[in-house]
Amino acid sequence: MFPLSYLPWAWFRVMDKRLVSLPQVRGDLNRVNIDPLCRDRLWARYGSGAPAVGGQYS
Repeated sequence: MFPLSYLPWAWFRVMDKRLVSLPQVRGDLNRVNIDPLCRDRLWARYGSGAPAVGGQYS
């Protein structure tokens, strides 16, 4: 994993998928703290549907 961290684009490609697959997240991006500048791009790639307003946890 350390060599992967030297390439930021590769790091995020691997770690974004791992984060979404965590049992605590289960694909629900409302459970993840996302940088507001990257939110739309990440929702388009990994989200299912539109982002929920208010971030209510189920």
